[in-house]
Amino acid sequence: MTDLDTSTPSDSPQGLPRDVRRHVLLSWASLFAERLYPILWPAGGFVGLFVVLALSNFFLLVPEWLHLIILFGFFGALVWSVMWSLRQSTFPTHDQAVRHLEQSSGLVHRPLSSLEDKPAVLVDNDARQLWLAHQRWIFAHMNKLKVAWPTLSLTAKDPHALRVLLGIAVVALTIANWSDVPSRLSNALSPGTAQGHGTSTYEAWVTPPEYTGSSPVHLTAATRDGNDSAFSVPVGSVLTVRTHGASSAVLRASTFGGNVPRQIRPGFTSTGGDSREAKLLIDANVDVKLSLNASQMGHWRVTVLTDGPPAISFKQPLAVTQAQSLRFNYAVKDDFGVTWAGARVALDDPKAVKLDRPAEIAFDLPLPPAPAREGEAMIFKDLTDHLWAGLRVKVTLVAKDQLGQTGMSKPVFIILPERKFNDPLARALIEQRRSLARDPRSSGQVAKALDALSIAPERFTPDNRVYLGLRTAAYEVHRARLDATRIDMERIRSAQQLLWDLALRVEGGNAPQAQAELREIQRKLMDALAKGAPDEEIERLMAQMRSALERALSSLAEKMQGSNQVLQGLDGQVVRPQDLKAMMDKIQSLAQQGATGAAQQMLAQMLDLLENVQTAGNGKMSPEQKAATQALEQLGSVMARQRGLMDQTFREMKENENASTKKPSPLQSPQEKLGNELSPVIKQLMKSPEASAALKRAQDAMDDAADQLGGGDLPQAGQSQQKAIEEMRKGGQSLAQQMLQQMAGQGAAVPGSVGPGSGDNEDPFGRPQSSSGPTYGDSVKVPDKMDIQRAREILDELQKRAAERGRPDAELEYLDRLLRRF
Repeated sequence: MTDLDTSTPSDSPQGLPRDVRRHVLLSWASLFAERLYPILWPAGGFVGLFVVLALSNFFLLVPEWLHLIILFGFFGALVWSVMWSLRQSTFPTHDQAVRHLEQSSGLVHRPLSSLEDKPAVLVDNDARQLWLAHQRWIFAHMNKLKVAWPTLSLTAKDPHALRVLLGIAVVALTIANWSDVPSRLSNALSPGTAQGHGTSTYEAWVTPPEYTGSSPVHLTAATRDGNDSAFSVPVGSVLTVRTHGASSAVLRASTFGGNVPRQIRPGFTSTGGDSREAKLLIDANVDVKLSLNASQMGHWRVTVLTDGPPAISFKQPLAVTQAQSLRFNYAVKDDFGVTWAGARVALDDPKAVKLDRPAEIAFDLPLPPAPAREGEAMIFKDLTDHLWAGLRVKVTLVAKDQLGQTGMSKPVFIILPERKFNDPLARALIEQRRSLARDPRSSGQVAKALDALSIAPERFTPDNRVYLGLRTAAYEVHRARLDATRIDMERIRSAQQLLWDLALRVEGGNAPQAQAELREIQRKLMDALAKGAPDEEIERLMAQMRSALERALSSLAEKMQGSNQVLQGLDGQVVRPQDLKAMMDKIQSLAQQGATGAAQQMLAQMLDLLENVQTAGNGKMSPEQKAATQALEQLGSVMARQRGLMDQTFREMKENENASTKKPSPLQSPQEKLGNELSPVIKQLMKSPEASAALKRAQDAMDDAADQLGGGDLPQAGQSQQKAIEEMRKGGQSLAQQMLQQMAGQGAAVPGSVGPGSGDNEDPFGRPQSSSGPTYGDSVKVPDKMDIQRAREILDELQKRAAERGRPDAELEYLDRLLRRF
């Protein structure tokens, strides 16, 4: 203790000195300990009894339900005993602490209390000085202050010393079961574990619906540390919880966010051994809690991702091709993929009489590659043979997803195209057929017209089969009217089909049939690419496509009477058979590489070319045109080989980029030969100064490239080769424009002033062209040769690594998923 003789009472007239206040605080703490200590009994007795029961493995002898009741009983007794002890005790006051300090220090007459006194009245300064002198006298005669230790005793509350017995029992059991103390205490606090069920574990995951293509979500790790987990999954997902060794497992779920919350409690079923499993279908926002042995082990707040209806719309306006077929270019979009698309065509002609007839025309549309979450496609549909040809119709596109939800496009109104017949008799037959389609009740007038058409068969219908068919159609139409109000629609439909077949027979030609076959194979090939069909099926369809293309080109040649093998598109494109065959090769290559979307786009573009193709000229080609056409073909061949040499130069430059010295390239000799092949083409184009000048500049660039390859300057050689390609393109562009102008003079359709090669980045055939990229237009996103080669290298590397089974399982699984996807 501090000697009080060195301190003064302070300048204040009342209050305890600072050192005395510190001793008073220690005295208060001693009194507080004395009064708080009895709270340990009987609460400590209940804790000691529980420890004794736990260390003696008492809970092994009771069932799980009784174990749980005992735990609740001990907890309740502990809370009651603490509350009861607190009610029996009071907190010490300041005066009690001061009195306790005086008694501990042996002070009589309560001097510390006197120091805290203050006089009732201090009338003058003399009285004040007298009071301060009295305080200093008291402070000077006090002995050293001492704080006594608290007197801790439970004898009053435990007169029989039961605490001693419990303490001895706890110490003895702890020593006897030292290594098992943690496990026995843990078992005592875990009902079920003590009965031999062992430690319980669980696994939880969410499996999205298969149609979404989403991977399962593993939940165990997300809540391993007792943290809540919030996430979103597609509607229709299934939550699976599997427990191992759990004697008491409860899965509770409650919906939220809806008008009427629901409580769900899936049951657990045995899956063999000590494993059990529960499943929960997630069709709404739900809060899920998992309890094992009365302890919450998992808490997940799951929000569902609503699968909205699909969307489908026209990417480009519905158009009619040169072949009078409808071109459907459409785009689809859905959260998880469109599973079906179709078109509906309904009659919208106010003049048409609606009797017993089909309500609409419906047919399926191919989809983009699966999963068709977003993409576009193109298809051609020939409806010229339908009864509504020439009438106003409403066209609507429809899409469905896996859930059966439907999305529709805005309706488009169009006059359904009809085939153009040049023969007068064929046109007359189609007109009567259209009259029956518009109003079947006009069968009487149609029968008279058909009778009139067959009056002079030797003059108008020299073909006996056509004459017999015409008489049969007239008979069917005449017998169609049953009475004044009833019409036999079966006879009407039979007569309409017969009139169509007769018109085709009169018109003649195999081109429409060949184009119809091309459209059907295109639809099948589109579906096969979208569904990821095997390579064998793709190759089979490609073979059928090539055969159909050959027949279509042959029919076009017959129509042109073999006079002109150059075809012209609506935009002035010059289309050659070898160009179409090159596109077929490209489509097959893209399909083999797995680029199904690009293959679909190129297939649609090729069909678009064929649907809108027309002859570039009406008569035989002049000698100048034949020479120009031959020059274009030779020039196209030289340009293609020049691109190949440029690709080889680029690869060689990559291989030798780390070389210290320049070596002559083996490509020098092929480059020189290719430059010499351009000389005959230049001679043929002497009458076209602009084209010949461009080709001479191209030949000079090719000679420069040969010299640079001989010197090993590969980067400069590549630039010269690219310059040669650009100059050849300009020359071909000039020649193509000149040839089309000549064809236009012969009657070919050249729309406006726009023609092949009119753009700065077009090849001689009017298509956008880069030095080494795609050659069939910028509307199709087709990988160029370098992209395809790189994709093949990546695919080979993936297959190589997947074959190395010594790699980690996670990596092998990832590689397998990549190979299945691509």
